[in-house]
Amino acid sequence: MTFIEIQNEVKRRLARDFSSDIDTYLKTWINNAVRSIMMERRWKVLRAEDTISTVEGTGEYVLPFDFGTLGFFWHRILGYNYKLIKIPECAFVKGAFIGTTEGTPYWYRMFNTKNVLAQPSSPSKLTVVSSSDNDNTSSDIVFIKGIVEGYPDYEQVQLQGTTPVTTSKTFSSVLEIVKAQDTDGRITVTAGDDIIGVLPAGFGSQALRRKWVKFYYIPDTTGETIYVYYYKRFLKMVNDYDVHPLGDDFDEAIIL
Repeated sequence: MTFIEIQNEVKRRLARDFSSDIDTYLKTWINNAVRSIMMERRWKVLRAEDTISTVEGTGEYVLPFDFGTLGFFWHRILGYNYKLIKIPECAFVKGAFIGTTEGTPYWYRMFNTKNVLAQPSSPSKLTVVSSSDNDNTSSDIVFIKGIVEGYPDYEQVQLQGTTPVTTSKTFSSVLEIVKAQDTDGRITVTAGDDIIGVLPAGFGSQALRRKWVKFYYIPDTTGETIYVYYYKRFLKMVNDYDVHPLGDDFDEAIIL
């Protein structure tokens, strides 16, 4: 079922009216139900696969936006299937894996992060734009936090729909990108041709946080493939024709 079909079925069973209030509550209840079921266990339907293309001299890579729990990393760089090994905390703390040694990746370390995908290649003014013309009110604000002239700073940017808006401050690095409220469009922040961050349409400011992985040794070849097996995490349904990732077999559990 689509999101709107599940809403209508729950409303039908509740024998309640179709007012805007009940619609708002239903969306929250249904999203909470999907989240709860997804967190019960590692369901087979949540298994996913992606790839990382290595870049010579680059050790850190952003993981898929729906990345929840890692299954494992593997590659064929050695000519056979090799499953990467997670670095033990004690080994990392002792400094055994700190450095810039390049070679074939054998180990990895996971990092939680916020919603920044990359950093400006040089101090830059940032451009903010929405994919929807509806995001142009006084409450459609994007907060950019980062380092300006060597010190922590921030700037508020009022969206002008699909018309790009440029910050007045020059950021050498970006720590966080936050929306004041849900938006109709997808928000993209860039520095020149580099995409610094993306906030999905409709999601609250804290709804999408990306995870990173760092490989050791740091890849010494560009274009090699590292495979990622993982379990999807919950992403809130917003639009009426969004579909939850659990599949039709779980519709009845969600409705109940």
